[in-house]
Amino acid sequence: MSEAGDIRLVALRRKNAKVPLPPERGALCHTVRQQVESAFRVISQTLPHKIHAVAPQGFLLKLNALIIAYAFACFAK
Repeated sequence: MSEAGDIRLVALRRKNAKVPLPPERGALCHTVRQQVESAFRVISQTLPHKIHAVAPQGFLLKLNALIIAYAFACFAK
């Protein structure tokens, strides 16, 4: 990713790390992490907790239907 779009992975470090992140970078990582977790929480709340299917084809059919329904719901807003 760094070659294609100048994107670098920066992981959060523990509080007692020997080489901590600078405070401004740590705050940015924390903010971005909260945004990503919020987005996943919203997506997971719209999906059902369980998909009951007997055959693999039925599972794929239901999964495709859920993705299409979610896409329509996003565009309707």
